[in-house]
Amino acid sequence: MELSEKITVIVVSLNTKNDFLKTIKSIKKQNYKNIETIVVDGDSIDGTKTEILKDDFIDQFIIEKDNGIYDAMNKGVKISNGDWIIFLNSGDIFFDNDVLKNINNLIEKNIDIIFGNSLIDNSKFIYKKKSNFINNKSIVMPFSHQSVLTSRNLLIHNNFDLNYNISSDFNFFLTQHVRKKKFKKIDLFISITKSGGLSDKKRINVFKENYKILKENNLFYKNSVNFLITFLFLITKKVFKTILPNYIKEMILK
Repeated sequence: MELSEKITVIVVSLNTKNDFLKTIKSIKKQNYKNIETIVVDGDSIDGTKTEILKDDFIDQFIIEKDNGIYDAMNKGVKISNGDWIIFLNSGDIFFDNDVLKNINNLIEKNIDIIFGNSLIDNSKFIYKKKSNFINNKSIVMPFSHQSVLTSRNLLIHNNFDLNYNISSDFNFFLTQHVRKKKFKKIDLFISITKSGGLSDKKRINVFKENYKILKENNLFYKNSVNFLITFLFLITKKVFKTILPNYIKEMILK
């Protein structure tokens, strides 16, 4: 028997009309109907606003300039009414039409955060990204925020920190781990996410912010060697990506 849990899907958009329509279509196709759809648009000028205003499927929306993706996410949380919240960026879609229905059947009492696996679409092919628990050894996000459902009660009292432009989700989830909040991993693919987002393009900046986050949580020195090795690997990879022909890079990724 289906529980009465309401799931809020918050879609963040800015001048991404075609991708936005793709994401909204994916939400509409969900077989689980106890959904609240909220759109937070950063005052797009490409026709996205027209699509938002004419779509009766969207329960609530905010159209105004913001201070980045995490500011938009915080705004969406503030007006939400669901028991659980999941964030999708324009262009991200659910893995299949039964995802939210299947997740709902796995919800347990006293769980704060539920996370699963993702597929990453880099436009030429799709690859799997298996999730892992965040822990004291984590130096980067071990799952995608598009494949996480978080208790609204937790989010409403813990805003994404706008001091972090790229890694505020890592800061949020690591902080909840440190505070002993309860995570539940489910062996389901939840979302198909587009690669090439801000964190993909600015990996060096991600590490800078993650360094600060680890220090604030007194976890950097325990992970300093692993952090340095991973950072050096990233630099090496960037060098190879610069000098290798595209067809070889695609072969390696595949």
